[in-house]
Amino acid sequence: MRAEIKAPPRTGPYSFHIHGQIYHMISPLYSNERKKPGYGQLYIFDSSEASNRRMENNQACLQSVMEKLDALLRSINPFAESYLQMHQLIQSNPAVNVKMVFMEHPDLYLRRYNAPTSRTNVAAIFVGDDGEPPANRDICIYPVADSYKNISPLNQCNDPMVYPLLFPNGECC
Repeated sequence: MRAEIKAPPRTGPYSFHIHGQIYHMISPLYSNERKKPGYGQLYIFDSSEASNRRMENNQACLQSVMEKLDALLRSINPFAESYLQMHQLIQSNPAVNVKMVFMEHPDLYLRRYNAPTSRTNVAAIFVGDDGEPPANRDICIYPVADSYKNISPLNQCNDPMVYPLLFPNGECC
């Protein structure tokens, strides 16, 4: 998350004020040498290694709770499953140019809850010589990139991708 944050007042409980737009970011599948893996990148590691990496930034949390949350998300979250599938595809076919695209469902009525019909219908992995996904898709995960990319605040998958503990089933598509 990225935003302009105003300093809290000197008295009262801690709070912060955000001015302007809040930007949510998404990472490539693999981190570069300068950055530690985080967020969706951790789903390609085994559960214990991913939990250990999460504990580096959350030392006040219990490791057992972190491991249970990791196991839960791996079992029910379609985004976690998609990251792992993309990693496995790249490992089995390293010469293939691959991109993963999270697609919005065009038939959803945005003013009501639309439960996902299956866990595998939120992402598509495109393989091609030119490496370009169809032009009408929104969130694209590349295997390697120099920086994180902004997620459109209007995308249906924004909240489930950014807040997986609030939307563990990936309730967007």
